[in-house]
Amino acid sequence: MKWYNPFAFRPAQVTFWTTLLYIAIGVSIIYVQETVPPAPEDPRPLPGVDLDDAWADLTTITKAFHPYNSRFNEDVRDYIVERLQEILNANGVRWTSELSWHSISASNKKFAEANALSEKNAKAVIFNDLVSNVTATLGRSSSAANVDPTCGLGTYFEGSNIIVYIRGTDDDEGEWWKKAPHEWSAKHHGVLVNAHFDSVSTGYGATDDGVGTVSIMQMIGYFTAPGNQPKHGIIALLNNGEEEYLWGSRAFGANPVAPFVHTFLNLEGAGAGGRAVLFRSTDLEVTKAYAQSPSPFGTVVGSDSFALGLIKSQTDYIVFNEAYGARGLDVAFYEPRSMYHTMQDDTRHTSRASLWHMFSATLRTMEYLSGEAGDQFVGPRPDKDVGKVQNGHGSDGVWFDFAGLCFALVGLRTFFAWSLTLLITSPLSLILVSWILTKNDKYYFFSSKVSSHDSVGGSDSAAINGWRGFFRFPLAMIVASGAVAGSALLLRKFNPLIVYSSSYAIWALMSSLFYFSLWVIMRGANAMRPSALHRGYVFIWLFTITWTLLIGVTVLQDRLRIAAGYPFVILHASTSLCLLISLCELFALPAKKDFSRWSQVPPASAASVISRESIHSRDRLSEVNGASSSKAPIDDDRESSDERTPLIISRSTTRSDNVGRTAFSTNYRRSLGSIADEIHGHAERPGPNGVEPFHLEQEWSAQLPSWTWLLQLLILGPSTAWFFGQLGLYLTAALSATGADGSSLLVPYAAIGLFVVLSFLPVTPFIHRVPHQLPLLFLGIFVGTLFYSLVAFPFSHNSTYKILFQQTLDLDTGASTIAIDGLEEFVRPIIAELPSAAKKEVTCKPSTHHMLTTCSYDASAVLPNLQPEVVLPADTPREKRFRNLVSFNVSQPDGPQSNRAVFEIDAANTKTCFLIFHNKHATKFEVEGGTEWDPRFGPFHDHGLCQVRLWRRDWNKVWRVAVEWDDVPESLGGAEQELGVPAEMEVGHDGELRVRGDKHASNRLEGEVACMWADANDPEMMPAWHEVVQFSPVWVSVTKVGEGLVVGTKKFTV
Repeated sequence: MKWYNPFAFRPAQVTFWTTLLYIAIGVSIIYVQETVPPAPEDPRPLPGVDLDDAWADLTTITKAFHPYNSRFNEDVRDYIVERLQEILNANGVRWTSELSWHSISASNKKFAEANALSEKNAKAVIFNDLVSNVTATLGRSSSAANVDPTCGLGTYFEGSNIIVYIRGTDDDEGEWWKKAPHEWSAKHHGVLVNAHFDSVSTGYGATDDGVGTVSIMQMIGYFTAPGNQPKHGIIALLNNGEEEYLWGSRAFGANPVAPFVHTFLNLEGAGAGGRAVLFRSTDLEVTKAYAQSPSPFGTVVGSDSFALGLIKSQTDYIVFNEAYGARGLDVAFYEPRSMYHTMQDDTRHTSRASLWHMFSATLRTMEYLSGEAGDQFVGPRPDKDVGKVQNGHGSDGVWFDFAGLCFALVGLRTFFAWSLTLLITSPLSLILVSWILTKNDKYYFFSSKVSSHDSVGGSDSAAINGWRGFFRFPLAMIVASGAVAGSALLLRKFNPLIVYSSSYAIWALMSSLFYFSLWVIMRGANAMRPSALHRGYVFIWLFTITWTLLIGVTVLQDRLRIAAGYPFVILHASTSLCLLISLCELFALPAKKDFSRWSQVPPASAASVISRESIHSRDRLSEVNGASSSKAPIDDDRESSDERTPLIISRSTTRSDNVGRTAFSTNYRRSLGSIADEIHGHAERPGPNGVEPFHLEQEWSAQLPSWTWLLQLLILGPSTAWFFGQLGLYLTAALSATGADGSSLLVPYAAIGLFVVLSFLPVTPFIHRVPHQLPLLFLGIFVGTLFYSLVAFPFSHNSTYKILFQQTLDLDTGASTIAIDGLEEFVRPIIAELPSAAKKEVTCKPSTHHMLTTCSYDASAVLPNLQPEVVLPADTPREKRFRNLVSFNVSQPDGPQSNRAVFEIDAANTKTCFLIFHNKHATKFEVEGGTEWDPRFGPFHDHGLCQVRLWRRDWNKVWRVAVEWDDVPESLGGAEQELGVPAEMEVGHDGELRVRGDKHASNRLEGEVACMWADANDPEMMPAWHEVVQFSPVWVSVTKVGEGLVVGTKKFTV
């Protein structure tokens, strides 16, 4: 009975093992990508932790929209403070509450009273911050339309954060925050964990950032439970205002506990549910804390993408790291992006499993940073900046997860040493082995013929055909990669947004196309010119390419400290080992001269030509490889004829015996088999030890081991397919929705195509052995997915298209316009569905947001009611309905010819107003009761400010802002006007506010006050926004353009 070798390098085995490998890896990667580890069955898995309470808290704070500029935001804040008190009381811990701390400014001294009931050594302190404020300048905001990009933005922000301090065993006693930092002991430092409890105006904030908020609340319960007190103190910051350009975390800088923070963990949400990923980290040492998580998930590629500016959006991480100098981590939910900042960011689209995934990572990370390991985060800074916390020097690192089960970490310098060593040793080791093979006359690569020098009759040279297969790999890769690129361009042209909702279809399309195209070239070339060196040549090409890439990766590691190239280091190591195996296989072959002698003699004499030792060695190798499958030479003289014997024996057994004979004749004639053999270039006959080569391959190849290919597959396949496949899906989730946001429509397809090619590299050395059945299946998959991708609608209820909404309102005239940003081909049909836009002219122009289009129409039919408490007569003219919405006054205490003015601003039902300057730049601004300008958040812009943005805690506070401007006009916006003498406001015939006075027209300041309303919980206040939500197609979701859903403006001239 013939023995079947399941590991032989034969078509069936190659098809089976490669298919099994890719199915196993593909299913595993998708499973990790699409599922979340389950939460414990016990809702109280740890002391002080209650997952049922956490879920109840999440549903409570996400019942309505709660941006900073909304009434429900205050309800959420009060609820959180109440729940924190309940948690501390339930744990029986001694705690106190601080309403304020040292004076923030002269006007706030009345708040600087310590709680009379406070305990000096309370185990927990709640800082109920209602006094902090910050004044700073930033670069231009993306939402600052019609603003000169050469100037900056000034901001005054009043904080309302909730800060909980959990005392550590090594912390100083008493109310240490009331002392100067230089009075603290050397061991006195701690770790911060941060989340924001405000949402955007168009989302409920379950994932962004409700899960982070309730995770911190439960973490507080754990560390205040008996027996869980940390060694180093913990600052739990629940900030209010992250969605307003990170101002909540900037306001934290005014708190006296801010210098206490040496390390931090920031919790964020940029999707809706799923796994929380390690976005980025400052250094290797703090990343070790996250590695303690039960289900770590993330890669250093994300951190490097932020560092290189490839990811533009930011989190509170940059404030803690860049402004305060702390070292830490950014952990966030990141998919699906289509639900980010929309109404789908609710508890229905997240889960208890996602909550547990973030909480468990938070808890283990904080345990590590607040424990013994926290001692290392002390010491001089490498940048010598004494204005930042002195927390030592971190090292760069490389990190990535394995299937969400464990985390790999290694220092970047160590990894660089590995890369450099591999860069040097891999070619040297291969050169050494090649030299040994050459010395033993067994280096068959690049050999055409070989001479025996002592031939026994006939020619003295034999054909090795060692060049066969050398050029196949580059040709096949060019064709297959070109096909994938062509498919990307095709989709970009005809259905560019299909990746938004059907990314897996695109993966299937490009994978099947690449596999089939590669197979056609490889299989076709091997059918015409079979070569046993095909596999080895592919590894030579792969080694050359990966070694070249390794040079670039190593340079990036050394010069730019970029670690994202770690998969290529692993790829090159695997490829080098596989090529080494291919070279070592050649030791099983006879010397080329021995083969030359053998090939020139009849089979009966061949054994005497090959040395007895060579034959013995090959016989042992044949036994290992299943030599029982070989055929012995046919002895025609001993073969008896019967009725089953063919009339013509179709194959000659030796090159010299090249004639066939009939079964019933003694006359010889040329056989058809011999003629066919000559067409192929040689006759297929057993090799030197009686083993046949595979399918007309070179005769000497019969001695090659038949199992080593599987070893190569196992070395190269799992690591390459896993790392590039997982990274590809990770980036696909991050990039698939960017085209709808105005970014390049080609980038997502290019990224998928690149990672498809990289993921399928392990199959390239073996694909020529695959029979036609599997490639034809891939061809069918390609045709089906291509048809679907070209005709399917790109959006659905689960993958909605986001449009950006804003309604503008002229407070002087009552005129209103609705502007919707998006891609024009989708925005126009959406507007056509809105009742208020019926029969209205829709005008579209390029948007200030990336490559989107802004389409606008008259909104007089859906005017906002921003003061529902004020009832106006039904016949009130439109131009008078909004005049009292914003109170505005300007004075010039230094005289009408000065370049300084004081603005007094108040607005109903809003906490946000902007001063926008049209023709000049402000060189200085001060807000009454505000702190001085804080240089930690950026320098004052060299060209001054185009805007001053104002945020307040109290709905009824009046902003008093002193502004100075330059004397040089920037861009005068109209004919100059004659102004009167008194420095008082008057209203012109066009409703524009002006200052009376006889001043130089060239020194006047022109601009407008713009106030924002963002509370969409009451449909009567913002009927236009609710109309868009109600009447838009099911595949549409609505999000905000900027700080306000409704923006009311009033012009001024000073």
